[in-house]
Amino acid sequence: PEELEYLSLILEDTHLEKYKDKYPYQLSGGFLQLVLIARSLFHKSELILMDETFKSLDLENSSRIKEILLRLWKKNKPAIILVSHDMEEALSMSDRVIMFSDKPVQIREIIDAKISQKNKTNIKWNIHRM
Repeated sequence: PEELEYLSLILEDTHLEKYKDKYPYQLSGGFLQLVLIARSLFHKSELILMDETFKSLDLENSSRIKEILLRLWKKNKPAIILVSHDMEEALSMSDRVIMFSDKPVQIREIIDAKISQKNKTNIKWNIHRM
């Protein structure tokens, strides 16, 4: 019963409750991404790996899912490793961004992105050259 209550909360928070009886092939790409995020949050993972999670989504779905992810992240605060080629996305979703060079792969820069909780568009960052 406790797990079902928690599942209901996650489905409600991700707006998936009305799709709970659908099969994956019946969902759009945006809803599939939400299902993956909801699944990792349900298991209360300490670490979530996200590889180009928002790449194939349109701007509206991408923005909506990012907002949901950040809101849900605040509840359990799992560590998230986000792989992205979009610097703006990386800065807006992260505390720290690590940029890599081409082959041979090495750390090129580490960017500390301190996001203001009051104003997420006010991003302050410092670059540490390696």
